[in-house]
Amino acid sequence: MRSPTSYSDREWDLITHQMRVRANFTKEEYEAIREFLKSGK
Repeated sequence: MRSPTSYSDREWDLITHQMRVRANFTKEEYEAIREFLKSGK
């Protein structure tokens, strides 16, 4: 597993968007995951 600091905020936006599409996350789930990953810095 990679550290949240492995990616920039912009990269996390793209990665979590792809996760949302593949996993069919709701908007709320997507935003919570994205903010969590960005907060790890």
